[in-house]
Amino acid sequence: RDALSKPLDALAGRLLPKSIVQRKKKGFGVPLAAWLRGPLSGWMQDQLAPKRIARSGLLDQTAVQRVMQDHLLRRADHRKTLWALLSLMAFEDRLAAEPAAQPRE
Repeated sequence: RDALSKPLDALAGRLLPKSIVQRKKKGFGVPLAAWLRGPLSGWMQDQLAPKRIARSGLLDQTAVQRVMQDHLLRRADHRKTLWALLSLMAFEDRLAAEPAAQPRE
């Protein structure tokens, strides 16, 4: 453990039960499925709009729309697939925004 852990453990020991302070660290899940149906829904639909998907030429726009609609209508949980698609589109945007690399002489 690092030097910062000791003071934090001491403080936590005064506030929390010993069973909590001394247990192993635990991760936590992000409610991505709910976010994609709620606060991120509009952004997702903009990023995966049919015209945008067609312009990229990388994906089948019908399949992308089907996956997105199945998720939004709660017919399936496609959070991992949708996040991968959103990441791909963000990567494509970043590549498009960078100036073309100049060939070395």
